[in-house]
Amino acid sequence: MELEKIGLKAIERLWGLLQEELHPEEAGLFLQDGGKRWRSIFASSEKLKSWFPEKENIIARSFPPAPTPKTFLLSDGNCLVLSFLHPCRPGLLILLREKEAFKDWELKLAEKMAGPIGYILGWLESSRSGAGQSKNQEAEEPVLKELIIGESEATRNLRQTIARLRSSDAPVLIVGESGTGKELVARAIHSTSHRRQAAMVVINCGAIPEHLLESELFGYARGAFTGAQRDKPGLVEEANGGTLFLDEIGDLAFPLQAKLLRLIQEKEFRRVGETKVRRSNVRFLSATNRNLEEEIKEGRFREDLYYRLKIITLEIPPLRERKEDLMLLVDHFLRFYGRQLGKPHVLISPAALERLLAYDWPGNIRELQNEIQRSLILCGSEGVIEEKDLSPRLFPPQDKPVSRPENFFVARAEFERRFLRTALARYGYNRTRAAGGLGLSRQGLTKLLKKYRLLEKNNSRPSLVQADER
Repeated sequence: MELEKIGLKAIERLWGLLQEELHPEEAGLFLQDGGKRWRSIFASSEKLKSWFPEKENIIARSFPPAPTPKTFLLSDGNCLVLSFLHPCRPGLLILLREKEAFKDWELKLAEKMAGPIGYILGWLESSRSGAGQSKNQEAEEPVLKELIIGESEATRNLRQTIARLRSSDAPVLIVGESGTGKELVARAIHSTSHRRQAAMVVINCGAIPEHLLESELFGYARGAFTGAQRDKPGLVEEANGGTLFLDEIGDLAFPLQAKLLRLIQEKEFRRVGETKVRRSNVRFLSATNRNLEEEIKEGRFREDLYYRLKIITLEIPPLRERKEDLMLLVDHFLRFYGRQLGKPHVLISPAALERLLAYDWPGNIRELQNEIQRSLILCGSEGVIEEKDLSPRLFPPQDKPVSRPENFFVARAEFERRFLRTALARYGYNRTRAAGGLGLSRQGLTKLLKKYRLLEKNNSRPSLVQADER
């Protein structure tokens, strides 16, 4: 319920800001339900509710559903209709103004604001649908929801799969890019299994030199090598009755792979330097960001071990493919690090949120985690994370964060200048194509370029070319 209040408050602020800037007589937000019917989320009056059904067929033809969040603009005199997709279903933002037509900069402002509104609406809807699950399901998943945060379809499917594994001891291979949270998934599997009262032991196969890894994993006998003055159990014995998590399994040295295979198949191993065969009662989890099938082709990984490890395979999609989870992750990191830093009530501005949503996050959740921690440290006493508090890598070279001017007309001019520079780069500096894509005449675009001194000189293309190529 607390998260829902935060989400509603965020939408109210964004919605209020939009109306404050554009001054519509009527305004509304509509979402499409499962029966393809539109329902009102916010509507300023009954007039808008009666106007909308008359235009519904036209709007439906003008704004077909898109597979990924995408915006379309339609301005019909004094009416602005903006279509967007929140993570679950299509949405429409409608503004009516009787006396004054909407200007281009107002269309762009509405387009920019629609993205965060759509994501928050999707987050709220996912939270509400989750609240409608059966009591049994709710009782089974608190640990999973704490460890694996998100309400995207991929994340919910991942939690459901983990829940089905609770009574199994089958080996699980977790694959995904660096920073996607593979160890957290392993901990979730262990924490919901019948082995949760015993230890989960983690070993990073790529962090320990090959000549030390065997003794670390299997233990050693006294006198096995110089310095081995006593018997020492290995991590396999430490994990007995629990779970052994082999992180970065793709980095495991080839000679050790045969010994690990025997351990998984026969539940037997020997300490280094002794002949006694010992038994093991361990559940094996492993993780990698490598393509193990390619490693097999290259002769660096045993095929028989691969098939033993991947009885169950869990694939974790990168954060860029599940942006619906970003809002919940941001909120989690804001609260977690906010408490640590003595800033428990810090908010994030719509502009900064838009930057986070637009970025691809090659470092995935780990990169987002570090970014929120950094932004909390750098944000001012106002308690709001602004664009200027974000890392430079989140900005294209031509769009560095700047201090926001107080004057409205200066701010609008800066926005239009940045918007035109980005559009020119997107269309390869072809003015005809750029004008068509922006809904302007070529002459109209040229006038704007002259106004903001963006016309090329001596056919030179400065940093914009580099930005476009990147």
